[in-house]
Amino acid sequence: MGMLSRPLKKLAVTVVSAVMALAAAGCTAETPVPSSSESASLPGNIPVELWNQGVPDPLRPVGLPRTVKPTQPLVATSYDEGTDTIGDWRLMDINDDRTKLVIEYAQGTPCATAKGILKVETSTAVALVPLYQSGPATPCNAPLYGPVSTVTLDEPLGDRELLHLADHGTMRSPTPAPSR
Repeated sequence: MGMLSRPLKKLAVTVVSAVMALAAAGCTAETPVPSSSESASLPGNIPVELWNQGVPDPLRPVGLPRTVKPTQPLVATSYDEGTDTIGDWRLMDINDDRTKLVIEYAQGTPCATAKGILKVETSTAVALVPLYQSGPATPCNAPLYGPVSTVTLDEPLGDRELLHLADHGTMRSPTPAPSR
């Protein structure tokens, strides 16, 4: 019994020393919360909380039917948390140099007004954000319309993640996204 207590004591001292070293280095299990100055730096007025909840796209385009010709999307320049609603989208195609993404996206309810697609690019991720506002649209009796548009990135996607900032489950296939 005396032989076991010495190795256990040594192990306990080693573990405590390692925990103290990590704590001193600032390594904790808590996720750092962005400051208000960091939230102001996200392009397009996107709240940090919304960005942090983004779901990576699995980058498996569903394919573009030959009869569908993508259009240039209406471009939104910023997100207004008070009036804008974020629609869902799915990746239809991506070109070889990964600068042109063809997406089908939701414009909201038949009586919603499309605001456009907000493209938010950072060094680590790209978010495509279809925006719409509730209210009268013409025509109001249109069926749910999923336009297909080509979004051109400022820089190739490269290793950056492609994010869904809202997923209502209506357009993406149920394939699980890889974890970050």
